[in-house]
Amino acid sequence: MKTSKRIYLNARREFLKYGYHAASLNRIALNSGVVRPSVHYHFRGKAALYEYFLRELVTDFFDKHQDVQSYYYQHKAEYIWFILTEMHNNRAMFVETLNRIDRKDWKNIFMEMILSEHQYLTMIFRLTGQSLLSLNTNLPDIEPSKFFSG
Repeated sequence: MKTSKRIYLNARREFLKYGYHAASLNRIALNSGVVRPSVHYHFRGKAALYEYFLRELVTDFFDKHQDVQSYYYQHKAEYIWFILTEMHNNRAMFVETLNRIDRKDWKNIFMEMILSEHQYLTMIFRLTGQSLLSLNTNLPDIEPSKFFSG
């Protein structure tokens, strides 16, 4: 596997798990089997790698979200967690980066992603008799529609 591909795959895991601010280029380099300057050589740094990741995220969702084999489909919950937490913790940079991407319909793409997951969870909760409150998570109350306005 090419070095740039290895770096990207590890960066994708890092961003999905930690978000932009907590993601570490040192961990990305270590998990990719390269030294940190190699990450800069291939992607010009963390911000450029983040933008590349977001571009791939939007493209993957929009072009392959019906394909059960796509990475997005298999890791849907991680993507949604990432989007909601980035909108909460890193809104300015997240939106600014997405606005630089060629796909100007990213808001609709993310809303569709969140709504489809919401419908799925609603169905599961109805079938099991549980509610979202029974999950006992420590996530902040997030209302996605507020993040996409203005």
